[in-house]
Amino acid sequence: TSVIPIGGNAITSDISKGLGITMPQAELLKTKYGSAWVGENSKSDFIHTTGLRGEQGKRLSKRTLSEIIYHRIDETLMMTIEQIKKHLKNTGVTLNAGIVLTGGGANLKDLKQLVEYRTGMPVRIGLPSENISSKLDTNLNDPRFSTAVGLLMEHIRINEANNISMTVPEPPVQPKKESSEDHSLETPDIKSETELEVQNKEQKKVSLFTKFAKYIEDAFYKMVDPDYEGKNKNDS
Repeated sequence: TSVIPIGGNAITSDISKGLGITMPQAELLKTKYGSAWVGENSKSDFIHTTGLRGEQGKRLSKRTLSEIIYHRIDETLMMTIEQIKKHLKNTGVTLNAGIVLTGGGANLKDLKQLVEYRTGMPVRIGLPSENISSKLDTNLNDPRFSTAVGLLMEHIRINEANNISMTVPEPPVQPKKESSEDHSLETPDIKSETELEVQNKEQKKVSLFTKFAKYIEDAFYKMVDPDYEGKNKNDS
């Protein structure tokens, strides 16, 4: 693996310096109007920003905004492609499945098309629903959360490989009351020791995955809604 220490914040910083606006304003322009493809906007498209502390706002060109974004992304993309080429040469593997874009920056308009154009490879956006559930809330099924989900899934995989499990304790079995009318004994359901071991391992795997999946969903809902107290509570 390789790390290139350039992310979405670098693009925001470039916009802030290039257009002479604050970082929060630059982030808003990037996410709302930004595009990785310069030709997407004409020279006659403009954005009006509000001024701070009574100052007059600015009239900014969408094309200029896209040019700033494009140059930073293209530079980062070229560095990434070089690292991929080195890795493929050293390992001899091929990227038949293509490239996956994830993280908040993957939401940038036309980024997928730019990467496909530069690499000539299929590109897709990685979403959390690929590893949790296709029924995940739309607000949470965002590439911003894909890295967190991936790390948790890797944690689960490592725990299973090392035979480490987290299970919810089973409720205690209450003794059956004897009936005064029927004193016959029920035939117990007898299973071999091997069958019980297999059954327990399967229950542990399901319980572990369910618990982590529920934890992930609750964490995402709390990020979107601070008043969220749990899906089951809200449903009731």
